[in-house]
Amino acid sequence: MTFCEKVLQEMKKRGIKKSELAHEIDVPYTTLDSMLKRNTENINLSIVYKIARYLNVSVDYLIFDGMEEEQNNQPDNNEELQAILQKIQKLNLTGYKILNAYIDGLTTNKDLIQCQQQSPSKK
Repeated sequence: MTFCEKVLQEMKKRGIKKSELAHEIDVPYTTLDSMLKRNTENINLSIVYKIARYLNVSVDYLIFDGMEEEQNNQPDNNEELQAILQKIQKLNLTGYKILNAYIDGLTTNKDLIQCQQQSPSKK
């Protein structure tokens, strides 16, 4: 799939319109619409980054052909993520350090993270 096909697919999955995406990433609607209609390869990297961040996918997934986005264990609700980020931005340095340490602890606890089963390698 191309970059544009992936963006349109992700937008459809989330029920996001082009006008909403354009507004949220602070890009003129006509720029986004034109980019997605022409399926152009010359796309501003900062726009790619903004789209990936808003759609909660990796830049690599959007730009590399044949790469499928891995399932992640993050909330699908973009509003929920935005609310969490707003709360984090209100923290002072001490609060940020405590939160960061807490998140580190959560993400290293095997009982709390989603692990993919790997089949044993054959010798």
